[in-house]
Amino acid sequence: SPKGLTEEIERFVNGTFPKNIHCRFHCSCPGTVLVGDPTQLHQILLNLCVNARDAMPEGGQLEVELSRVDVDQRMANRFMGAATGPHVCLCVRDTGTGIPEGIRERIFDPFFTTKSADKGTGLGLSTVLGITKGHGGFIDLQTERNKGSAFLVYLPVAQGPVTVEEEAAPEDTGENDLGNCQANGSDRNLVLLVDDEAPIRSIAPFLFKDSPYRVTTAANAGEALNQLASRHSELALLIVDLAMPDMDGVALIRQIRQLRPDLCIVAMSGNFSKASMEDLRSLGIIHFMPKPFDRHALFAKIFAALKG
Repeated sequence: SPKGLTEEIERFVNGTFPKNIHCRFHCSCPGTVLVGDPTQLHQILLNLCVNARDAMPEGGQLEVELSRVDVDQRMANRFMGAATGPHVCLCVRDTGTGIPEGIRERIFDPFFTTKSADKGTGLGLSTVLGITKGHGGFIDLQTERNKGSAFLVYLPVAQGPVTVEEEAAPEDTGENDLGNCQANGSDRNLVLLVDDEAPIRSIAPFLFKDSPYRVTTAANAGEALNQLASRHSELALLIVDLAMPDMDGVALIRQIRQLRPDLCIVAMSGNFSKASMEDLRSLGIIHFMPKPFDRHALFAKIFAALKG
């Protein structure tokens, strides 16, 4: 529900953002039902909130508001693929630097970023757009230089009665015992997720909640190698993003293979290239996960890797 989305994001923001960023959260449509993957909807809000934080290096105001909006034909005509009817509008507004006119048309392009190389790879807004379109929605941008920006994500509301089903448990085919990824009778059930994008790392606890696995994260290759050394007896599997600024995923996996040739590894990316796929296969990597992904896709890939 929209209310559940705002509550979880509010806890994350209040616990991790600088104190000079004053945050306000409001949901005026708590009973509205959105049809979509909760993990991916969390990812939309996390990405937008992190971008807003980065746009306010000296502090400012962050507002997150969810409201119900009826999209008419005139509004739908402004956005390719937009439909008329009831929507929930997820609005993330900041008082930061704004987006210069010359780059507004490019901000949703994969790997486009104005940040320095150590601050991210430019997949955040591309991921937001991909998830939004995948849910039948569209995005409006309001921005003014040095006065701030507002991203308004419109997602269709469920029509008619909705039956909420419990998430199906993965079929018990032996994968849950971690197969051949056990260490001398001591279960290894720790997954290390390596990604330089803060929203992906932040959402990891939601992804692994109530699963057979524990999760830890690393923001770069150095952190990943440190965790590999200190927690090697617990690790069952690594999930490694290929596009990282200090050392790319292929180079990191090459190092890991020298240290732990038996470790299960899944490579993930928003844009797999032919060259990177060939490099990964030469390192024995056969499991690939495209971004964005949902919880079912994640665990299907984990079970397949551990079984293999």
